[in-house]
Amino acid sequence: MAFPRLILAEPLVQDAAPRGAGACGRQVSTTLAALLISFGLIMVLGGGWQPVENQEPIINMASYVQPHTGLSTRFRTPLPPIASNRFRQQIKAQAASLHDDDRFRQQIKAQALAPSLREDTGLEQIQHEIMGKAAPSALNPAAKYRLAQYDDTWHIVHPEDSVPAQAVFSDAFVAPSVSEYATGSNEEEKSGAGVMAWVSHSKISFDYRVVEVPHGNLLDPKCDALLFGHLSPGTPERQEAEATAQRRLVVIDKTVNDLYGDKVKAYFEARGIEHEILVLTMTEDNKSMELVLKVAERMKKFNIDRRKEPVLAIGGGVSLDIVGLAASLFRRRTPYIRVPTTALSYIDASVGAKNGVNFAGSKNRLGSYVPPAAALLDSSFFATQPHRDVANGVAEMAKMAIMKSPELYELLEQHGARLVAEKFAPRSPYDHVPQRVLQLSIQTMLEELSPNLWENSLDRLVDFGHAVGQDLEMAALGGEHELQHGESVAVDMSFMTVLSQQLGLISEAQRDRTLNMLRGCKLPVWSPVMDYELFTHAVSERVRNSMGQRFPLPVGIGEARIFNDISEADLSRAFHFWEELCAPMGGAQPPLKKIA
Repeated sequence: MAFPRLILAEPLVQDAAPRGAGACGRQVSTTLAALLISFGLIMVLGGGWQPVENQEPIINMASYVQPHTGLSTRFRTPLPPIASNRFRQQIKAQAASLHDDDRFRQQIKAQALAPSLREDTGLEQIQHEIMGKAAPSALNPAAKYRLAQYDDTWHIVHPEDSVPAQAVFSDAFVAPSVSEYATGSNEEEKSGAGVMAWVSHSKISFDYRVVEVPHGNLLDPKCDALLFGHLSPGTPERQEAEATAQRRLVVIDKTVNDLYGDKVKAYFEARGIEHEILVLTMTEDNKSMELVLKVAERMKKFNIDRRKEPVLAIGGGVSLDIVGLAASLFRRRTPYIRVPTTALSYIDASVGAKNGVNFAGSKNRLGSYVPPAAALLDSSFFATQPHRDVANGVAEMAKMAIMKSPELYELLEQHGARLVAEKFAPRSPYDHVPQRVLQLSIQTMLEELSPNLWENSLDRLVDFGHAVGQDLEMAALGGEHELQHGESVAVDMSFMTVLSQQLGLISEAQRDRTLNMLRGCKLPVWSPVMDYELFTHAVSERVRNSMGQRFPLPVGIGEARIFNDISEADLSRAFHFWEELCAPMGGAQPPLKKIA
């Protein structure tokens, strides 16, 4: 059988200055021996020559990362990445410089059989020394080991490889290497020779929409947001959904159902949508896996389509967390939509990726990071909330104002009291203050959450108010001085503001301005539940769970930094000064009205 002729773009061996016939003969014989050994080794290991003219259109990967070096015939081998051009270059360099045939054969064999793909290994160092200066692409795992799909199969492709024109490339890569547990080559260690390791790198992205609808429109059958609002307008996915009969499973909090259940039912009936409504009592007291499993069971009975039928969660933050966790578990990920009905969940639970339930006396200890397909926002739901509940939500808005938005800070400072009193209802079509406050709160929250969706970094400005506030909330739960989540956050923010001033990060005037802004929003700045024992326990829990203090502290109006080295003495001094400054005269505060 005749093999196609291999045409090289450059000579394998550059001529050296002859030092007599013997020198030339030795050089030629060494070069020929090296080429024959290398060629034979590759053929034994499974390579084969393939003519170009019978191949489908190709993409040369080298064009993405380095200049193209052409071959009229391609060589394909199942070996890890010793591509033809790079391989020839190594042979050329070695043949020109090495005179020990045994050493030469051993190095070629080592590269062919067990090439180390990690830059920090000895073999890679040898290759760098042999090749001189490596191409930049050779040092980038994402470029060296990209994944491409063609013929319904995924393949590792290297910069030198050619792939079909219709190949689909992934941002993921799989980088093989010699295992760090590989043993030597002596007789006793042969059983551990040749073991490998792989790094699998995948970029998992989430796109989710946060969509406002005009005040009071969400449950109007003329508005299609509950059906299609999770899909971007004009996309093929939305067009397909609009042309397909829809089904919806709705999970709604009992209190919200008592207020809006008839309107929810009328909405789906008016639009002719097959639906089921699951009503559950969901409160902080029973925020548990038991409720998560009830939701998952109904999803199974409804025979939900895990691609095209998102579950609708309607209620406050507890409801959104429970349904979100159930959806993330059911068939490992089922889309869901959040419809927040409280001021707190509108800003906090609805726009992030987290969900969770309480466990073993700790808040949100079981959960996942799976964002909704969309959060659909209509502030008209606030109208049926008690004023205390509205103020509870304003705490999360104040958090973002203190941390990063001078504009939001000033709006709450000037209008916080009336926004709580009027429950964010605009006074006229020209009153844009309620909308602006809500939009700034959402946008600043998304700015902080989106780049760190899975909390890979624990330095988070959105943790302001949560360093000791969560422990305070759980300690107060069910007691005489019970606090809602936002109220606990406000007490924490009050202390941290005083701490910041005691550390010299803000002035006394800025401290008092912030405390008065919180008071103006009808939020507590102190709680009798937060004694020094609870405080020190909460700080130790913060350090343990966050791998350090990582306290977000204000350093100005609408400006903050993360601090990790505050001494115990400074914390103690600030705590006692905070008590003197913020506790009512006599050291006691009247019990807050019991939460309904």
